Amino acid sequence: MQSVSIKINSIENGWFEAELRTASKRTAISASNKWGNDAAKHLIHLVNKLLSGKTSTGYVSFDETPGTYILFIDNSNDTTQLYVLYSQTETRHWKDLHTHGTISLSDFMNTIPVKEVLLFAEIDLKYFIDSVYREFDIYTENKH
Repeated sequence: MQSVSIKINSIENGWFEAELRTASKRTAISASNKWGNDAAKHLIHLVNKLLSGKTSTGYVSFDETPGTYILFIDNSNDTTQLYVLYSQTETRHWKDLHTHGTISLSDFMNTIPVKEVLLFAEIDLKYFIDSVYREFDIYTENKH
């Protein structure tokens, strides 16, 4: 199990930039809100649902132009798995899925063409969620 955390680099003017960090790797994700997708808000909603047990799997898309980063968390088995995926298909062209939701990884992968798995880790879910809350708290308190 790896300790994966998130570090928010910037939230401003419709842009969101962050890194997912393991002990040996940093994976950058960024998002534009050009298509009206508030990825930061959806990330907080996902971790709240995971923490409260309202869902065991979920994803959030981070719209780029071109393409889309997808953070997918699967907490349905004995281990929690986190994926950062990249698709060349922008969410505005997704026909069967929303910009965020709860679906199995296999159903997601059968629906959206994924070009690359940028990060895969078996994680400590509570550690990851705590890092999300800490990072957003810095922004709500203007300490960034």
